[in-house]
Amino acid sequence: MRLTEARSGRHNPDSYSYPQFITLEVCIYMSRISGSAVFLSVALATVQPFALPLLSQEALAQTTSAITSFSPTSGPIGTAVVINGSGFSNVSSVKVGGGNVGFTRNSSTQVTATTNSNAKTGPISIQTSNGLLTSSSTFTVTVNNPTISSFSPISGPPDTKVVIQGTYFNNVQSVKIGSIYLNFVRDSETQLTTTTKTGNVSGKVTVTTTGGSAVSSASFTSDPPSITSFTPTNGTAYPATDVTIKGINLLNITSIGFGKGYAENWQSSSHKEVKTKIPCTASTGKIAINTYAGVISSTTDFSVPDAGVPSDVPQRIACVKDPRTPPDGFTAITYWGQAIVDTSKTGEAIVEIDYMKLWCTINGTEKLLADDQGSIDGQLYVRSGWYSIRETEPMPYTYNAENDSVVLPISDHPDKIFHWYMSTPRASWSPDETVSSCRVEGRMKISGPALVQLGADWWVDAYAPWNGAQVNNREMGYSNWYLASPDWQVIRMP
Repeated sequence: MRLTEARSGRHNPDSYSYPQFITLEVCIYMSRISGSAVFLSVALATVQPFALPLLSQEALAQTTSAITSFSPTSGPIGTAVVINGSGFSNVSSVKVGGGNVGFTRNSSTQVTATTNSNAKTGPISIQTSNGLLTSSSTFTVTVNNPTISSFSPISGPPDTKVVIQGTYFNNVQSVKIGSIYLNFVRDSETQLTTTTKTGNVSGKVTVTTTGGSAVSSASFTSDPPSITSFTPTNGTAYPATDVTIKGINLLNITSIGFGKGYAENWQSSSHKEVKTKIPCTASTGKIAINTYAGVISSTTDFSVPDAGVPSDVPQRIACVKDPRTPPDGFTAITYWGQAIVDTSKTGEAIVEIDYMKLWCTINGTEKLLADDQGSIDGQLYVRSGWYSIRETEPMPYTYNAENDSVVLPISDHPDKIFHWYMSTPRASWSPDETVSSCRVEGRMKISGPALVQLGADWWVDAYAPWNGAQVNNREMGYSNWYLASPDWQVIRMP
């Protein structure tokens, strides 16, 4: 038996075609028949040709491209890493730990990459036209401690932008001045910008990163609270004047004073502004605000109509409690007046009272509840401490028949307060009646250094005794102080 092959195709440098088929020839000896051999050709199989590829130049280059080493193997942001290998052709990018970094292709066997904030600990990879090359070892990104070289400005009010200069401002976790943490913007690896808050933001600047903390050598100083202006520059307690005070760091306010009087309440929309009303006890003088940093004062005076009123007088300007209705359970009212002498002046102080009248609106109708002509009741009180000493003595006066009036010798008792009021029983109403808009009026002549003020008080009932301040009686209001005039004056409250 023998084999033969039938060839097809041809051999070339790139491929070789194998035979399409193989023929098996079988020799059978037929000695008994003819004594000769007979050859039979049998086609056993047909084999299709296939090609065996050879390596192209590109494939050959790819198998020879690689990163063989790099140095150094660790370093902080900004480290120049020299990468050695082969096949560094048409390099389009270099990554350290998956983050793109800047690079320079020195040759087909060397690239220098510089780590930046994108770099992470991990293998180095180079993208070339022949494919992605990755190192077998890892580059370790280390972190440097930040430093602060300077910052500006070194002081300022709230909302001041502070620019901080330094190095290694990477992965910044916090910025603070003193103990106050602030919002910040990372401008670059060498610059941060932060904005101060309201309040006392003072102290050294601290920048904290994953590498550590840096503290400035100098300190930032927050501008202290101050009053820069106020409007209007004068006013009254009745009607109550609204005052707007402007400044900086007007925070944690515990009191606002106008001369010797203090506001009852105030509203603040920001650290730059506070609004309040003139208190009844206000006097001409500086506006003083008690803040977290202590008491600050305006540079100029706020004026109220208290000119000529002695300094020891606490209630220097008119004040009326609103609304002009009695407190719950109070069913009586009385007018009152008080007179003193200005001891800083000379001359005879005399007050002559023609009449005292009192009206209230009851159930919608105004009614005259008191009309005292040529008569009065009252006491002398110790002036020092202004009614704080309850010792009294009868108030001296004389009757002027010609004018049907009462004359008070004020200058005879410079250390006393002449205090007059309605005789008991006081004006009153039944508990089921509605009372409002009470008012007082007095006609009098004031001479020399005398001063006069009128007012009214609510009382529990027509006969209740005085039982301590704000117990059986409550203040309704009082007028401005009136000074001497050659003519009769009609004083009204309110």
